[in-house]
Amino acid sequence: MRRRHFLPGSMLAVLALPLSPVSVYAQDFDDLVRQAAEQNAIPATWVRAVLHAESAGDPHAVSGAGAMGLMQLMPGTWKDVRRTLNLGVDPFDPHDNIAAGAAYLRWLHDRYGDAGFLAAYNAGPGRYDEHLATGRPLPGETVSYVASVARLIDDPSSSVNFSIAPTHNWTSASLFISGSESAFPSSSQGIFLSRSGSAIFTSPTLFAGHVRNAPGVGSAQRAEQGK
Repeated sequence: MRRRHFLPGSMLAVLALPLSPVSVYAQDFDDLVRQAAEQNAIPATWVRAVLHAESAGDPHAVSGAGAMGLMQLMPGTWKDVRRTLNLGVDPFDPHDNIAAGAAYLRWLHDRYGDAGFLAAYNAGPGRYDEHLATGRPLPGETVSYVASVARLIDDPSSSVNFSIAPTHNWTSASLFISGSESAFPSSSQGIFLSRSGSAIFTSPTLFAGHVRNAPGVGSAQRAEQGK
């Protein structure tokens, strides 16, 4: 049972002010985010940004492809990570979903490096491996997703939506912020996430993964296809 506390009127007035979605999720889940990030030795800013981009802080979110919870884990990925970490059976439990998502981010970062792990989180390791091996373009959704998460990492209060100009080749895609005159650098520069958690723009390509021909990763790799 929750304890009830009586607050002075002035504080109640402050609490009555509308909160942005970012502040709501941060208020509810920030301790879990920090704990999961610390356990996996990754910046908490990465976990916060992915959580906001994936679910906007809705622990019951389910995508059309079946991705679940705050970190939008596919069923196969959740099953593998849950078993490895000895988590509970409920994929929508905030603690376990964030713990699994952070561990998965760390695994992807170890495999693909700073420049590739976010793309692999969105597109799936199998699709990203195919991109590295064949040069097949990544989905426009993935290009936009990486830009969005990078922006959230640099500015957690940001809620802008990113769009991508139609193009036949993802390497010439122009990233820009909808409804804003501001723009990201063209894709002659790549988004590189430092270990401090900051987004840096570098060259020459948007996604230049650090690992090629990595060994298979079982059902987690297959499950992330079509996320």
